[in-house]
Amino acid sequence: MNIVLFGASGRIGRTLLKGLHSAFPEAHITGCTRDENTAETSHLMRFDPFYDDWSQLGHVDILINAVGIF
Repeated sequence: MNIVLFGASGRIGRTLLKGLHSAFPEAHITGCTRDENTAETSHLMRFDPFYDDWSQLGHVDILINAVGIF
């Protein structure tokens, strides 16, 4: 199972990411952030859903949006 979490560097996103890793240890979980600096220090994928190519996410079974501005 491939799970993608947008907003993984935010307050809610960080909590969701930890919970997803605990609840679905067999899943491939990708946490995404639009902030390049946060991505490097937090091992998150830098991804901007407005500008980046969605195909780089691959086949996504579950997409969770924790971005407050959407």
